[in-house]
Amino acid sequence: FALKLLEGPLPEEYFKIKTENFVFEKKVLYLDSDIIVTSSLTALFDLDLEGYPLGAVPDIPTSNEEFNAGVLLIDTDMWRDENISRQLFELTIAHHEHVYGDQGIFNILFKDRWKRLDLTYNLQVGQDAHRHYLGDYGWYELFDGVPNIIHYTTENKPWKHFRFNRFREIWWFYYGLNWND
Repeated sequence: FALKLLEGPLPEEYFKIKTENFVFEKKVLYLDSDIIVTSSLTALFDLDLEGYPLGAVPDIPTSNEEFNAGVLLIDTDMWRDENISRQLFELTIAHHEHVYGDQGIFNILFKDRWKRLDLTYNLQVGQDAHRHYLGDYGWYELFDGVPNIIHYTTENKPWKHFRFNRFREIWWFYYGLNWND
């Protein structure tokens, strides 16, 4: 397993770790597949990462010190210079049984080395039903309006029946479009 991760062909779930091998622009934006982009992201690409290897949004409500790895603005030159993909794979080999997927690995490596992005670039709405059930209505006041990026985290996906989360109708709107639209 370890040699396959470091040197062999990779399963798709590891592509984000090897981003600098596939993209040669200065920055790349990684997006999970359970995301809807609602407006232009030009301002995000124009953002100065201030010497950090990546920008991300805090993993609210879990932690304000860790980030959600579903949206990452990556400085590909820095990743190549520091051989970050190799560091991530080595941490994966050492810690994969003790952390939450690749997000846990990313948070270990970039513990104090990530630029905090505004919540509009990764509003995580999968917790909506859970927070509502717990009576945490302040959760809904963290963000007002429609974010630039909606991230449907947890098992509460809008395409599942009887799921409650914000912006469910936006997902269904895009689902109903065809390529001609």
